[in-house]
Amino acid sequence: KDLGTEIIKSHYTTMGPKTAAKSTSTIWVAVTLIMAASLWGGRYAGSLPAEKGWRYPFSFHPFCMVLGVGLAVSGALVKKLGGYSNTKLHGMMSMAAFTSFILAFCAIYQAKELQNKSHYTSTHGQGGLFAFLSFFGVAAVGAFGLHPDFGKQKTNQTLRFAHKMASRATIGLSLFLCYTGLDKLTDDQFTMNAAGACFAFLAVLLWT
Repeated sequence: KDLGTEIIKSHYTTMGPKTAAKSTSTIWVAVTLIMAASLWGGRYAGSLPAEKGWRYPFSFHPFCMVLGVGLAVSGALVKKLGGYSNTKLHGMMSMAAFTSFILAFCAIYQAKELQNKSHYTSTHGQGGLFAFLSFFGVAAVGAFGLHPDFGKQKTNQTLRFAHKMASRATIGLSLFLCYTGLDKLTDDQFTMNAAGACFAFLAVLLWT
């Protein structure tokens, strides 16, 4: 067994059995709730404003964005558990999140094309493009540089730390963009306050 795999596996085994079990169950409950909320929240956002309802292709943009950040935050929480299997699951969830972001990108691009609107003219759109490219970068580093099986830089602690910080910053930006995007779809203050509280809570989970 190589050193990189041993380092990854040792993180989990250094915890006591009771602490490990409690931490694991808490995180999996959180992941389940986050994913359920993301599916419902994305579907709700896609149906706004109420007078327009769900519509193709635009509605897939907010749906896939909210689902993507839910997957990204959940993947980050799973990584906190440490261990070889959890590290690989974190990677799979992160790639699923990136796939969801790609679908969101395609949906809004097609929607604007159908309406003959220019792309990336708003702060929200420009921020979204930056977040998309940033997520592509951290995903590539994670998949090819830090993969626990074949990543040639998996023992590079500086790169691992940079990957973690860049990923958290990118997901945090994505949460903020989800909030600003929702603001374009509704004037209901209760909805905005509730969404803001949820996004802020996910950010706290991400950074703690």
